[in-house]
Amino acid sequence: MGHNMVDDTSVTIIGAVGRLLKAASEGTLDEAERKDFEMGSMMAQLFSGCMFWALASYLVLSNSPRLKDVQAMTYEKRLDACCKLNIIVAAISAFLNFFQLTEIDNFILPSQRAELKYTVDVARPVEWILTCPLLQLSLVLMGGLKIPEVRRSIMPATAATVLLFGTATLFVPSPVHYVLYGFGVCVHSFAMYLNLKQIIEVSDGAESLLSGDSEFRKATVVLMLTWFPFPIWFMLTPEGFGLVENIVVVQMGWACLNIVSKFTMIFFIQRIKDNYWNRVKLTRELKLKALGLDVKAEVVGPWLTLLNGWLCQGEHDYSSWAIRFIRSCMRQLSVCLSGRAAR
Repeated sequence: MGHNMVDDTSVTIIGAVGRLLKAASEGTLDEAERKDFEMGSMMAQLFSGCMFWALASYLVLSNSPRLKDVQAMTYEKRLDACCKLNIIVAAISAFLNFFQLTEIDNFILPSQRAELKYTVDVARPVEWILTCPLLQLSLVLMGGLKIPEVRRSIMPATAATVLLFGTATLFVPSPVHYVLYGFGVCVHSFAMYLNLKQIIEVSDGAESLLSGDSEFRKATVVLMLTWFPFPIWFMLTPEGFGLVENIVVVQMGWACLNIVSKFTMIFFIQRIKDNYWNRVKLTRELKLKALGLDVKAEVVGPWLTLLNGWLCQGEHDYSSWAIRFIRSCMRQLSVCLSGRAAR
C-alpha cells in the first residue's frame, strides 16, 4: 500500500510538471503559474551553476600543489603558479560579468540611499571577493620564502574583508553604510602597509615604495595604484554619497576600473614571466658556447639545455671524469645535430 502511495505521488508530480511545461510552451500560464515557472527555472539554473562551480574548484585544488610548497619553489615555478592563478581570475571575472546580464543578482538600494531606484548587480562585488584575494596571493608566492608564510592567509583575507565590508554597505540604510565603509578603509590601509613591508622584505631592505627596480616592487606598485581609485569611485556613486547618478557613467566607471586593474596586473606578471624565460634561454645558450657547443638551445633540444643547466649550476671542477665524459657526449651530439641540420 505504501509503495502504491509513493507511485501515485510521483505520477502526480510528474504530471503537474508536464502540464506546467506544456502551458508555458503554449503561452497559457496565468500570473501565479508564470511566477512559479520562472522561480523553478531560476533555481534549476542556480543549482546547476553551483554544482559545476564546486566541480571546477575541486579539480583546481586536487591538481595543484600545496601553496606552502609553491612558495618554496624556484622563481620560475613561482611565476608559473602566479600565471595559473591569473587564469583562474580571468575565468571567474568572465563568468560573473556574463552573469550580471541576468536579473538574478539585481538588488535595489534602500530608498533613503538614492532618490531614484538604483539597482546594483551583486555579482560585481562577488566577483571581486573571489578574484582580488588571488591577486594578493600571487604577490606572496612571487616573493618566495622571504615573505612570512602567514601572509599566504593574511593578504587574501584582508582583500576579502575589505570587499565584504563594501558589499555589506549595499544592504544597510544610511548612515550605517558610512561606518562599514570606514572599517573597509582601515582594513585596506593595513593591507597596503603589508604590501609595502613585503617590498622591503623581498629586497632585504634595499628597496621601498619610491625606490627600487625589482620586478616584485613594480608588480606591487601596479596593484596598489590600480586599486586606489576603487574606494573613491564607490563614494561618488549612489552606493556612497551619490554625487554621480547617471547609471551609464556609473556602470562604465566600474567596468573600466575593473578591466584596467586586472588587465594591468595580469599582463604585467605575464610579462615578468616571459622576460625571465628569455633571460634563461640566453644564459643557457651562452653557457653552451662556453662549453664548446656552438649551437642554439633550440637545435640541441630542451633536454640537452636542462642537462647543461645542471652542469653549470653544479661544481665547475671539470677535472672530474664524469663531467668530462658528459661534456664529450654532448659535444658529439651537437656535431651530429649540426650535420643533420646542414643536410
